[in-house]
Amino acid sequence: MLYAPEKGQDIREKLKDVFDDAEEKGEKLGKELKFAASEIKDAAQPFINEIEKSVKPVLSKAKKSGQDVQLQVMEKIEQLVEDASSGYDEGKNMKKFFKGAKKK
Repeated sequence: MLYAPEKGQDIREKLKDVFDDAEEKGEKLGKELKFAASEIKDAAQPFINEIEKSVKPVLSKAKKSGQDVQLQVMEKIEQLVEDASSGYDEGKNMKKFFKGAKKK
């Protein structure tokens, strides 16, 4: 015959307490993460607005240019997005950014 260290009712109460505590901590962490994400978004918004303001004239000129210029602009933008998402080494990435660009 097997013996339990405590009554089933006592074990269920302890499990419920542990679950309730974990649920409360999870809800608190979720609220903190939501707040942090909002703070990050607010901090990044001026930067995003500045990028949009800088890129719009370039895109407008690219649309008026030939398809080869449009492709070059799109490739550079994709490269910038990739650099931004993987970390940015200014010296190394600036050389890579202008690689293949035609001089006027």
